[in-house]
Amino acid sequence: MISTFTHRYDHFFHQETSPHLLAIVRIALGLFVMLYWYTQWSFARLFSTDGIFFPLVQMSDPISFFLLHPPLWFMHSFFALVFLFLTFFTVGFRTRTSAFVILMAFAYFHFLSQWQMMTSFYRLFCFSFVVFLIPGGDRAFSVAMWQKHGSLFAWEPVSIFSQRLLSFQVTATYFCVSWQKLLIPEWFSGGMLLQGFTGRWATPVGFWLARTLSPRVIDAMLLVSIFGECLMPFMFWIRRLQPFAFIFGFLFHTMITFTLNIWEFQFLVPLYIVFLRPDEIFEFCRRRSRGRISVHPAMPA
Repeated sequence: MISTFTHRYDHFFHQETSPHLLAIVRIALGLFVMLYWYTQWSFARLFSTDGIFFPLVQMSDPISFFLLHPPLWFMHSFFALVFLFLTFFTVGFRTRTSAFVILMAFAYFHFLSQWQMMTSFYRLFCFSFVVFLIPGGDRAFSVAMWQKHGSLFAWEPVSIFSQRLLSFQVTATYFCVSWQKLLIPEWFSGGMLLQGFTGRWATPVGFWLARTLSPRVIDAMLLVSIFGECLMPFMFWIRRLQPFAFIFGFLFHTMITFTLNIWEFQFLVPLYIVFLRPDEIFEFCRRRSRGRISVHPAMPA
């Protein structure tokens, strides 16, 4: 019995599999965070000495350059440097080094933001980059494979462990957010949703819905969203129910984007791929590569 459990544990967490699913996540993560970083770059002045934040103390030692808000030229250089490493990460060049540099840059950016509360999507970005510190994120569709084997379509097998970590993170995100809402009485009335449609993040679509829909419809929309969020963590792991979870999640986050202008959570949608089997993604990629992806992994040089 113990040996059976050990075998299933090793198979679930450490089986060797194709790397294409993880490579797709790497590319999606890199492109999405590049878009997010570009939107933050427009606020570079706010994080410099030219912005609205001014240091309360004057320090003359060299470390004060980093502890206090730096000059504007430094902030633009900082944003450009992070954008460069995001590009390296996306194309699979020095992937683990790039992930580490990005994490350190995010920590410094968080410090410059006066230690504001990290939002859920920001923590999701950081956790994803932590996962890519584990070897294997550049074993397909990467410059690393091109340098090693002479082809971007060459690949080497990886452990499924990174994929499992990402799937647990997505599951925990929906589980904690949904069940937290169940513990807050205000979420059982449409007032919370109506406040969002007319609050500081609201879009013209949100204001239009607040003026047009009746209170009963808004109440029903809120209950459906909470009910769906509560079920999604379980539906992700049941293959027959996965399509419904994926469709609901896409519609749910798209609705948030168009009504509340919180588009960053849209990154969760491409992450749904981590609940699929790696061999399915491999076959999908291989059929569409027109023979450029080999059935067998590349041999070490």
